[in-house]
Amino acid sequence: LMLTTAAGFTVVQLSFGLLVVLIAWIAVATAMGRAYTTLLMQALLRRRLSDDQISLTDESSRAVLQQGLRSQKADVVLYALNRLEEAGDPAFAAELATLLEHLSGTVRLDVAQRIERLGVAATLPAVQARIAVEPELAVHGALLRTLAALDSDQAYELLILKLAAEEGEIRRAAATGMLRYGGIGGVIAAGQQVLAWANSADGEARK
Repeated sequence: LMLTTAAGFTVVQLSFGLLVVLIAWIAVATAMGRAYTTLLMQALLRRRLSDDQISLTDESSRAVLQQGLRSQKADVVLYALNRLEEAGDPAFAAELATLLEHLSGTVRLDVAQRIERLGVAATLPAVQARIAVEPELAVHGALLRTLAALDSDQAYELLILKLAAEEGEIRRAAATGMLRYGGIGGVIAAGQQVLAWANSADGEARK
């Protein structure tokens, strides 16, 4: 009322002016938020983002980390994974299943080991699908152990077959999966095979 009287503004004019100011303030705040997010993302991609620069309770920071999972750079993806796991991000498990298809074998290996360690049951179909096409021996072996960790019953027949694989790394992974997660039956089956390798005259079989 004082402003309308002293400055000669009508209530409608004053309301319009306040609306313009409010819109301008929202636009500035939005632009600043976007700029902050962009700077965080650039720092993440340049691998110059320290732990104290990103807040796990801040939505912008978490969004940047989730974007980091889409990077083709393995170290960026792994950093983002570590921070999101630390934050207990609700979308973390779903992201693990997707990352089993990442172009980097380093990322796929880390994700397979992470799923085994955390026991993320929801990733079982993705693990099974990836085993069928995974070309890298280290990753393939990690996936076999992960499959055993998630569902030892489903894994049993496949692991028995893999005990006879040509590649020593695959044989060892299958045996490890059975020994760790296969119960008494797995220990007996894998143990017999391990003893056979140890007593074999074939040097390749003992590798």
